[in-house]
Amino acid sequence: MSALHEAHRKLPPCGGAVLAAALMLVPLWPVGAVAQGVQGSCVVNRATFRAQTSGGGSTNSTTFVNIPQTALDVTVGGANPTCAIVVFTAQTQTTADENMVVRARIPGIGIGVPAEFALGTGTGATESRPAQFVFENVPPGTYTVRMQYRSVPGTTVTITRPTVVVHHR
Repeated sequence: MSALHEAHRKLPPCGGAVLAAALMLVPLWPVGAVAQGVQGSCVVNRATFRAQTSGGGSTNSTTFVNIPQTALDVTVGGANPTCAIVVFTAQTQTTADENMVVRARIPGIGIGVPAEFALGTGTGATESRPAQFVFENVPPGTYTVRMQYRSVPGTTVTITRPTVVVHHR
């Protein structure tokens, strides 16, 4: 039995899903690039979500604007600051010479890490894309998570069927 197979057998129930989710957070960095981000752990025992079977929107703005139908109210519990992890998926539509980036924002807290994520990469096709964002040190309270996007070249880019899931305490 291979070492990898043996290690997989030792994972706790749902450990494979946790490992897969953790691997999705590992960015691919160009040679020579300096990775800047956060690392840590926190306890999340709630998930608040919003999923659309249609909806979304289009923009040609080169500055970030809110993605329609993605605002999500979240109440962070506990007595001390903790993290919040935002998972975002959507279908994107860009032409071959277009690109869009998305970010997660919590007013009063700031922008999640990474600060922006290329979601529509100019393939010329409609594709499903995921992104994850981490917020550190979120104090207990009620917040509205906002997903935002912008068009890199200023041409019209489209997001449809957005889903936002926030893991928090």
